[in-house]
Amino acid sequence: MDPSEEQRAQLAAKIISERLATFGDKKAAYSAAKVNSATWDKAESEQRVRPDLLARIVRTLWPETRGDWRAAVGVEGQDAEYVAAPGERVESDVTNEQIMRRLDEMARDIEALKRQQGS
Repeated sequence: MDPSEEQRAQLAAKIISERLATFGDKKAAYSAAKVNSATWDKAESEQRVRPDLLARIVRTLWPETRGDWRAAVGVEGQDAEYVAAPGERVESDVTNEQIMRRLDEMARDIEALKRQQGS
């Protein structure tokens, strides 16, 4: 899902603010994100940016989001429902953030088990 115009405006303001706080100059930021200056400028000026490039920018500024721009702007309700079958909507009490946190925990548990087996 691409951000709406309003969401792009919110995201652009946050990108500028976070870039100034974290990197200062633009070149350091776009280099860290592995995008070019034109792409970074688009993101800061509320223009559409290819989803994979936007994810790089967001992940660079807010690693905990894993590149999900919705987490960066605090979009609510994205996880409230999911499609279980065509046309059927099912309520969910579990957010993507909770799922990702649990996956991280599981990855750490797996790594610990591997270390134990290797000892």
